[in-house]
Amino acid sequence: MNLTLHLTNKCNLICKYCFVSHGVERMSREVAFAAVDFCMQNENMSGLLFYGGEPLLERQLIYDTVNYTKSIGKKLKHAFNYKMTTNGVLLDEEFLKFAKGINLAIGFSHDGPAQDDCRRFPGGEGTFALLEDKIPLFSFSVEGVHATDMATLLDKMGYAVRSGQMCAEPALARFGQTSLLRASFAMYNTEEELAGFTNALQKTITMLR
Repeated sequence: MNLTLHLTNKCNLICKYCFVSHGVERMSREVAFAAVDFCMQNENMSGLLFYGGEPLLERQLIYDTVNYTKSIGKKLKHAFNYKMTTNGVLLDEEFLKFAKGINLAIGFSHDGPAQDDCRRFPGGEGTFALLEDKIPLFSFSVEGVHATDMATLLDKMGYAVRSGQMCAEPALARFGQTSLLRASFAMYNTEEELAGFTNALQKTITMLR
């Protein structure tokens, strides 16, 4: 069983096609915990999705709810999976480190070339440039495994990724890296394709280590 927590109706963008009625309504800590308790009493809950509005406007509530489920999981020896859908504006390295620590899957909403036309700030400013700076946060490397070797194996498994220096040699030197691997996803990708890529990536790392 999966539980979706609609944390808030507030959002920091005004998107042309948004179906959420923006307002000040937000979920309290007590309601979030009660929802988790209800699901655990009636059926073992395995998945927890944070949704909105923009869920990162309620970052502390995400932290508190995850800690609450972890305490339940420790008592009951039960594993939880976490997901979040975000517009990416408030996404930063601090939250990405938190997400990595709990294996939280992040759905990043982006409209590509139509981003500035469809997804704007309340004042009318576009968001493409800001999010373009954030997207490289999803580039990654694996200790002891060269990115080109990983890209070659992934290609043989049917997954095309970009490897190399990403035209960012100074940044790589700053962080002691020689190359990176980058996977790009778009609105036409399916959950099955994402799951397949994750499995292929894990298999590749196992083969090369």
